[in-house]
Parts: sequence; structure tokens; C-alpha cells
Amino acid sequence: MSTSSTIVPKSIGGDGREPGAESREFLSFCPPDVHPSTRIIALCGPNDWQDNASPENDGWFFSDFFLFHYILEDTHIFRSSNQLWFTCVDPKTQVSKYKEYVHGSRSGDRRVVLDETFLNRIEASKNIRVIPPKDLLERFLATLRSETQIAARENQPVLVLIFGHGNTDRFGVAIGGQGSPENAPRLTREKFNSAIRTGVNLSLAITSCYSGGWILKPMAGSPLCPARKLNISGMTAVSDKETSRAWASSQSCGRAGGSIYATAVFNALVNMSKPSSPDSSDAMFDEDELTTSPTYINLCSSVYEAYKEHDPFYHTHGISFSAQDDKWDSEWRTRSGFPLVDYEKKWNELRQVSSTQQPSGKSSTLTPDPTAALGFTGSIGRGYQNVVKAKARTYMDSFPGPDNTGANAVHSRLKQWLAGRKCHEEVLVYLNDNLDYRLAAMQLASQYVSFLELQFPDGLAFDTEAWCNDLTLKSVNDDCSTDAQSKLEKYKQVRGYIIDTDLFGRPMVGQGFWYTKPTEYLAIALLESSSLSIDEIRNTIDRLVRHESYPPLVC
Repeated sequence: MSTSSTIVPKSIGGDGREPGAESREFLSFCPPDVHPSTRIIALCGPNDWQDNASPENDGWFFSDFFLFHYILEDTHIFRSSNQLWFTCVDPKTQVSKYKEYVHGSRSGDRRVVLDETFLNRIEASKNIRVIPPKDLLERFLATLRSETQIAARENQPVLVLIFGHGNTDRFGVAIGGQGSPENAPRLTREKFNSAIRTGVNLSLAITSCYSGGWILKPMAGSPLCPARKLNISGMTAVSDKETSRAWASSQSCGRAGGSIYATAVFNALVNMSKPSSPDSSDAMFDEDELTTSPTYINLCSSVYEAYKEHDPFYHTHGISFSAQDDKWDSEWRTRSGFPLVDYEKKWNELRQVSSTQQPSGKSSTLTPDPTAALGFTGSIGRGYQNVVKAKARTYMDSFPGPDNTGANAVHSRLKQWLAGRKCHEEVLVYLNDNLDYRLAAMQLASQYVSFLELQFPDGLAFDTEAWCNDLTLKSVNDDCSTDAQSKLEKYKQVRGYIIDTDLFGRPMVGQGFWYTKPTEYLAIALLESSSLSIDEIRNTIDRLVRHESYPPLVC
């Protein structure tokens, strides 16, 4: 890559603060800048309600959290101005209950990022704050407010890392709380923005579902304050209409290894750190490049390329970027806040594990619990269990979508229970409410298709994920990729319009996260069973929304 080469933000999922900025060209390299003295603030949202922090459930967020805590720790080479890492689950408790957390692909290089050997190191760092779940959000916001005030005064960059579940309506991230994660308090863009000191150089990396909304969509406006986008340097795992994904759990190991996006960011940091390493053997950079430094857009491009390597369906997931004040050609460390350290060396120091290896003292997720015959803790009768189990089998046989998305976090608990794992009464009621919502939403989608007289299979029998994956691969690989790309773009427009109209509503308290399949199914049915234009399809959807001929929901 030449030092005079340029990158267009739009080509890698970049979005402009000012109109047209995403279509301009920005240099990939710039003169070296002073090593930034970053202030780092990280937040891990999930709680441990009914073992929610287990590596088999929402533990993949903690895998991301502890990976970055390890690689960004202060050393004699790199020392941040300050680091504060917020969680509501004590690492000692996690190690005691769940033994270890890993990061990486089940078929690739997978390393331990938290086990008993890390505890002394964590204690010595003195920067992890374990906050009561009910107070976690407010403590984070108070810290964000004070840290950005100091950073603005001292002219220091701020790097914020957020790990947790997101929602579709306001893109809020679930933080703490004392019950199921979808009912947790939400960190919204508005709360985040109100806590930031104006003018501070702030970069945000966020892994939640629908996280692209943080940088792609304007915040709610008012007569005195017009709608506007967050003016930050943002790196998000997905677009505003997609769910983020963890590395898939292996059948034998039963543990997700963090998010695919976090791996892509880490691999990009490895690549960015190589050119400036004195003993680097990397031959990609010429002599001129060794006297310059990559720009922020170069880092974003590196993340984009790393993500492409890991996810064949990257095109539909839509990882997104923004640059504060559209300064894409700022030096990458100054703009992003990430330091220049030997990330690859740090990774190689972690203990490697096989994808089939069990955590110490843990049995396989899919091995039936020998105490299962004794029933579960609680007082609900076996008849209720059988009813819920029948719903669970129906649901899991209905092509409900990938297990490794944040929106489908309930799949792990359903599989554990169907495999014989003992289930607490509170969890069983939670699973039943989730199933009622998801099956009813899918039934409503099928009724819409029937009402519109579309000749299409029933929703429970149609695999939307396979359809989307097949079309995505065709759009990239086939000779007829132009037709496939056009069809894929039309599908995304239709699905996006259904989401925006809120045709399927939102789950009630206790019913889990918003279910994506009904929207996907209806969009596919409209595309495959009619020759309607985009405008005609929108009119059809509007008719349903206005209840002009609303099909009854049969329960």
C-alpha cells in the first residue's frame, strides 16, 4: 500500500457527519503523531441472573471484556492516563462458578482470557470496578462525565468500550439490572451524549446488536435541539438493523468464544502495530511507510478486511464506522485511542485451548444432567414442564435462526433444558414466556402471508437464515452477482421498512429479546411471491399497519 493511497469511507461501511463526507477520499498514511495518553473506560452490561454470565449463556460478552482488559493493560511500554472497567459480576465469582472464559473461533486459535491465574493480575491492576447491578448504569455515566471533563482539560483522547445486548427501537444497551437481561436499564445514545464533555476526542467501540444505530441514525430532536448524529469516532459490530454474533459454540465444548467483531478489531490492531515494530519482518510496508503512520481510516479498513476473513456474510451484517468531525485522515492512535503495543505477543502469551476441551471441572453442555430425573428447583408440576418442552421442540425445529446472535440468547438455555439440564422454576417460566411470544409472532407472520394470498411455505417450515446466506453468497461469488446484489438490496429495504413500521410490535416484559425471524420471513415472502415494486410493497405493509384488514391472531 502506497503512502499516497486513499480510502473512501463508504467503501468500508463508513458514515459521514457532514453530507457527502462518506464519499470523499482520505489518505491512508500521515506524519507520525505524539503517542496518545489515552483514558480508557469499558463497560460490560450482562448480569448473572440465573447463571446468565456463564460462558454457555451471555459469557461471550465477558470474553470480549476480559480480552481487551488484558491486551490494554498498563506496562512499561504503554501506560494510559487512566483505565476504569465496569461490571456487575465479580471476576472471582465467575472463576469460582464457571472456571474459565475463552476467546476465538471454535475451529481456530482459541485462548483463555479469564481463569484463576488471572485473578492476581486483575487485583493488581486496581482498575476493575464491580458495581451492584442496579447501580451499574449510573456509575458508568458519572464516570464518563468526570473522565471526559479531565480529558478535555488535559487534551487526552478517550476510548470507550461497551459490551452488551442491544435493542431495535433506540439502540439502547442492557446494563446490569436484577432480572432477565432484556428488562435491564438501557444505556441510550442520549444518555451517553449528555455525559460527554463537548470537544473531547472520543472513540467508541461497541459490540451490541443494532449498534450501528449509535453512529448511523440521528438522535431524537426537539424544537430547541434539532436531530443530529453522535459526533464521535465510532466502530460498531453491525448496522442499525442487524444482530451481532458470537463465535459459534462447539457441540462438545459448549462455550462461545467472544464476538466475531472483537476478534476482527483485535486482528486489525495486530496488523496496525506491525509496521512500527523495530523487529517487524512484515514486508507489506516500504521504507517511506515506516517513516509515516497509518490514519484512522486505515484502521477502519483493517477492521473491515479482518471481519471479511471471518464472516462470509459480512456484506449483510454491515459493520459501521464514523470519524469525529469527519477527520478520517487523523493519525490512527490519536483518533481511535488505541495504543501502539505488541498485540500479537500479548495474544501468544495466553494459554491456548482446544475447541473440544472442557473447562476445568465442567461437563459437556449437551451431556444430560444425572439429576434431571429429580425435576427442577421449584414447585411447578411435570405437566407444565411437558407443555413447555413441547413448545421448545416446536420452536427449535422451526428454523429459528442462528444460536450465536445476541437476539437469540435464549437458544442456549432451551438447548440445555431439552438436553436434560435441571431448570429452576423462574427460568422455566421465563422460557415459556419467550416461547409464547416467538411462536405467536411467527404465527402472525404466516397469517399475514396467507391474508395477502402469497403462495409461500408456512413460517415454521421456512429457513430464513439459509435463504439469506444463499443469496449473500450468490451476490459475492456468482456470475449473476448483479441480479443477486439487486435482490439482496431489495430484501434489506423491505425488511428495514417492516422494522421501521413496527409491524410486529415488541415483546412484553419477561418475553425476551425482539425476534427477528417474523420480519425476515414476511420480507422474503413479499419478494419471492410477488412482482411488486418497492413502493407497492411499502403500500402493502402500510395497509397492514393501518389495520385496514388486520388478520386475527389465533392463539
